[in-house]
Amino acid sequence: MRHHHFLLPILCLASCALPGDAAWSGAHLNAFGGMLRSDSSGEMTDLAIDVGGLEETRGDFDIPSVEEDVIYAGARIGFAPFEIVYSQFGVDSTHSGNMTATGTFMGQPLSAPLAVDTRLDLSAQKLMAGLDIFNSGIFRIGLLVGVDQLGFNTFSIAAGEDIPDPLGGPNLINQGDNISAITNEDLLVPMGGIRVDADIPITGLRFGGEYSGISVDVEDVAVDYWDLDLNLNYALTNSAELLIGYRDIDLDVTGEFEGNTMTMELALTGPYVALGVTF
Repeated sequence: MRHHHFLLPILCLASCALPGDAAWSGAHLNAFGGMLRSDSSGEMTDLAIDVGGLEETRGDFDIPSVEEDVIYAGARIGFAPFEIVYSQFGVDSTHSGNMTATGTFMGQPLSAPLAVDTRLDLSAQKLMAGLDIFNSGIFRIGLLVGVDQLGFNTFSIAAGEDIPDPLGGPNLINQGDNISAITNEDLLVPMGGIRVDADIPITGLRFGGEYSGISVDVEDVAVDYWDLDLNLNYALTNSAELLIGYRDIDLDVTGEFEGNTMTMELALTGPYVALGVTF
């Protein structure tokens, strides 16, 4: 009977994906929309922007923490044990920091740290396919595989102060002078992860947790991307719920964008509140 052994994983999977009343059981659709309090921060090292073969801007600088409220939305649709998961949000913030005195800015060598304003306009859209490896209708564990599209709409650095000419001529650098490191650049990052959900009986509460990420080379860029999402859902009605959660993204990229090389570390974290519908 050994030729029937290949059926055992299928039978096990079916037995672990029983239909039930949970938000992830049977045919289901969960969608939500709300606000995320994003706290973005990081640092840039080994930045090298060359224009026309000439050294334009080089150096290291910090990206101090900035908080902003951004729209946060997502959805889950499937028929247990299969599921498609989508989420998206974006940040557009300006960070006031300092560039090292050993660098150059717009071709001018720095003799002292230069105040710079870094604009970060970044969007993240994640699409994942999930497969439950255990689903009791009260608790489930699922595996995820998919892709995250990182949209670097704008990543630019502007001088935050004037740098006068010591010989009395026009300023070497004027406040507001800026240089773009990345413009309209998209990275498609493949990802894998795990999903856990649990109903808390009688309370109307449901807990969910998702962790995904990867360390991979994409085109000319080395990417380390790790994404944690924790949420607590409260059933307001049979088809509406309140979500309170926390998102934590760590993104490290090293490589070349549009001919510019850099090493960038970014952290995007924060709590969120949303209203959801379930069917």
